[in-house]
Amino acid sequence: MEVIVSASVGVLTTISLAGLLAPGLSGELTIARRRLALILRGVERALRHVRDEIEGKLAARGVLTPRKRAERDRVERAMPEAFGSLAVSLGSGLSLSQAMQYVGSRAEEPVRTEFLHASALMTCGVSSVDALDELVERLDAPALDLVVLALKVSRRTGAALGGLLSEAAGLVGERIALMRQLEVKTAQVRMSARLVAGMPVFMVGFLSLASSDFRAGVFTPSGLGSLAVALFLNIFAWSIIRKIMRVGV
Repeated sequence: MEVIVSASVGVLTTISLAGLLAPGLSGELTIARRRLALILRGVERALRHVRDEIEGKLAARGVLTPRKRAERDRVERAMPEAFGSLAVSLGSGLSLSQAMQYVGSRAEEPVRTEFLHASALMTCGVSSVDALDELVERLDAPALDLVVLALKVSRRTGAALGGLLSEAAGLVGERIALMRQLEVKTAQVRMSARLVAGMPVFMVGFLSLASSDFRAGVFTPSGLGSLAVALFLNIFAWSIIRKIMRVGV
């Protein structure tokens, strides 16, 4: 999906640049060009929205695209520092809204946007409970739900949060270390699974190109049926391997 969106945006951008750089045209955009630019931006936003919807549905089923996986890794790496900054800012006497703004101004995306969004909601009069609940829904980060629950309790009871936030930062750091160890230890198995699943496809393609007798046999009813059964079994085996390899930390 990422490739489709990038290719579409690149084609649209090339078309617009070609129109802008055409000889004999002035540097000022005409009304038609402005409309074209608005259309291109709208198409780009629509494509990104479709991509986000598809990636969200895949993530709900446990399938992460490379972009989603990289985003998850960025969030996990940013959370220990975010929790530490939150503890320092609250311990310095800042309000919850000011602490959220302080963390957001120093964090990386997407943590930056989500914390600043929560701070803006509280500044605009939204209750801290609703703002924190929305933060948990919008940002899928380890230990964030625990920290938000502690913040709610602290708002009502006045309990100190420094120790809990420090512990949450430590837990997230340990989780990142465990995930890295898990990826290293399962790398060989994942590579073997890809090779085993890809070899039949490669062999069928190679034999189809190299052997006319094989091509003739493939395009018979029995040959197509055999390929369909083999493809089904290959996908079924791959899904079983993915479930076996799915280890949560």
